[in-house]
Amino acid sequence: MRLFTLLLILVCACPVGAQTVEDMRTHIEYLADDGRGGRRPGSKGMKEAQKYIRAECKAQGIQTYTQEVDTRNTKCVNLIAVIPGHSEKRIVIGAHLDHIGKSRRGRVNNGADDNASGSTVALMLVDQLARGPKPGCTIEIHWYTGEEEGLTGSRAYVRSPLAPIDQYKCMVNLDMVGRMERTGLYGEGFKFDAVLQKLYKKYPFASKITFTGSGGGSDHVSWRKAGVPAVFLHTGLHSDYHKPTDDADKINLIGLVDVCHYALDIVRGVDQKLEPRKPTAPYVLW
Repeated sequence: MRLFTLLLILVCACPVGAQTVEDMRTHIEYLADDGRGGRRPGSKGMKEAQKYIRAECKAQGIQTYTQEVDTRNTKCVNLIAVIPGHSEKRIVIGAHLDHIGKSRRGRVNNGADDNASGSTVALMLVDQLARGPKPGCTIEIHWYTGEEEGLTGSRAYVRSPLAPIDQYKCMVNLDMVGRMERTGLYGEGFKFDAVLQKLYKKYPFASKITFTGSGGGSDHVSWRKAGVPAVFLHTGLHSDYHKPTDDADKINLIGLVDVCHYALDIVRGVDQKLEPRKPTAPYVLW
């Protein structure tokens, strides 16, 4: 614990790092607060979480859309932010925002790692991508509903996307990325292995990355079934999975910054392969 505290102090000694870490802390603490009630689809807490994300996107000048979804017991919505690119090709960054609500004893399952962590990374990527340079491909950022009920939101989206499905060239899924004990990659049908290989040399945690041809019952599966190459980022299951103990104070914020950088590098790398061009502005992370 002392080592983690020291590392957090060192990161926060840099103004940019401090801004990033504190923004992440703010987002996760809001999304995974008891007041959100566990973010069950259609609930008041889920609607508050979606309203929060829409307001953050609006502050960056990014337009958002909603798509109504029939979940198991109610109607809810997927939330979509769009960052226009130079071409009609599309890359998707996705994370499910829903969780499982309260336990049988009435305790709130806050789902800080599952999946306020991935939802926060997606929100931070909106902030980064909104700063430019303008991407070659149009980039959509999705916050799904109904993942915990059988990928309901992502399945609904691929059946009725904003653009023809053949314009979607890649999907990056963020689900449970808040512990950073290890990082897993699942990429069945992924056509951009060279992008991932380059990142193995760039990141100090790359030696802990696993890559497999299949696995992971999360929203990337809906995209793979629709014929779109997809990669799944996660940092492993743990004893707090689907329990009221999955709280914000257990999130590795420094590791979450690494996940942000790593996911953004995947998106930028795929974008450059799909739409090769000379950079129009410096590519600088937080």
